[in-house]
Amino acid sequence: MDQDVDKLDHLDKIRRLALLHRGKAPEVERERRAPGRPERSLTATLELLRQAGDAIKRVEERAQETEARSDMLLQRATDELKAAEARIDAAEARARTAEARVQELEEWLDRIHEVITQEILPIDLAEANADSSDATPEREGRLEVAARRPR
Repeated sequence: MDQDVDKLDHLDKIRRLALLHRGKAPEVERERRAPGRPERSLTATLELLRQAGDAIKRVEERAQETEARSDMLLQRATDELKAAEARIDAAEARARTAEARVQELEEWLDRIHEVITQEILPIDLAEANADSSDATPEREGRLEVAARRPR
């Protein structure tokens, strides 16, 4: 874009030079033109038009390049978004699986706890009462811990 501005400045300089050159035209030619109209050079005008056309063409090419780059970036961003969404979906599925396994393990732990408190601890307490004559400090400590456990 800056190049185009530079080209337009250059065109303006050429136009000024052409006008200066016209200022040195013979007196006869100046008299033939209508009063109040600037002197024109067909060649300079055509050159200016050609340069303006070239500048417009470069601007259009640059716009097409920019649009193509934008399309490419948009496609890349879309692809990355789809990949990220797929990773999120996979992570959510793994999280759901892990939560289900945790729930299952908690149920198993509850069952094990129930079996221990209902089936094993009552036996230990019954043995403790029967063997009260054999009470050692170590065994008494274990019995106290077993008795304090919730049922």
